[in-house]
Amino acid sequence: MDLNTLKTQFRHKQKADLSDIDTALSAVPFLIREIERLEKELTESKNRIAQLSSQLTKAPPSFKKGKKGQGEWDVRIDEDKNRLFLQLSGFFDYQAAKMASNAIVSVLPSLRENADAINDLSGIKGFDNRALFHIRKVIYTLEYVGVRRVVRILGEKAELSDILRNIYSNEAQYQMAMAESIEEAEALLDRSRKFLKT
Repeated sequence: MDLNTLKTQFRHKQKADLSDIDTALSAVPFLIREIERLEKELTESKNRIAQLSSQLTKAPPSFKKGKKGQGEWDVRIDEDKNRLFLQLSGFFDYQAAKMASNAIVSVLPSLRENADAINDLSGIKGFDNRALFHIRKVIYTLEYVGVRRVVRILGEKAELSDILRNIYSNEAQYQMAMAESIEEAEALLDRSRKFLKT
């Protein structure tokens, strides 16, 4: 039995006619064998892809965590949701900000285009003026890799919140919103198709 003949005969039919009953009955065992062959081929192809992937250069990390001086950072990628989670806390001098920004940038290749980001900055206690360069570097790199929406979580310190708000509003080109917690930020991104810049 030939698969092309079956496709030609049944391609535009919703179901087999009475006149097709002999062909249909003969085709069932043939089609089952064809499905089994394709399933085996698919499994072999997946195994081959896995093997070839393991031989490629090392994939970028999907998470980084670190500390320098009083500054701490925790950055991870949710690959299923194509989402970056970034949490900064403590005081950031130039060296801490540099290491944190390098850690953030190192995981960004794991994101696909049109990713989202949640930036939890509520734990930041302060930063010196030279650290602002690295904050701007992260903002620029997020835009460069194609992040489309960012939800920020800012702390209670009004002065820090104002500085961070000004940096983002003057430099960031992606859509932004505010949230009080990571849970609220995730819910906002999950349900929001109309995501307005604030």
